[in-house]
Amino acid sequence: MDVALTLDLMKGANLKTPSFTTPGPVTIRLDTKGYEVTTGSCPDRMSGARNAVSTMIDHLCATRGLPPMHAYRPVSAFISPGPCSNDRHAADALDNLPLPSGHPS
Repeated sequence: MDVALTLDLMKGANLKTPSFTTPGPVTIRLDTKGYEVTTGSCPDRMSGARNAVSTMIDHLCATRGLPPMHAYRPVSAFISPGPCSNDRHAADALDNLPLPSGHPS
């Protein structure tokens, strides 16, 4: 399998974690658009997951004009543990993330 990868350097972006956007569908059957992805790169998986979640919330606020609470909701809806134990880290990270201001605790 051959892969072609194009990277764009965004000077001054000051990204907290690595992130990328897919311009189009990843699979033919399930997708119609691309994805915006944030990742966490830390020695500790929990910190990495927490950073990725936090960065996605920041990204949605900055690019979509959402208030933090409205950005938090779709992120929390899309993160759920899968069949593998490693998938639990992202859901745990969301549970331990400080809630945005305006959240009805």
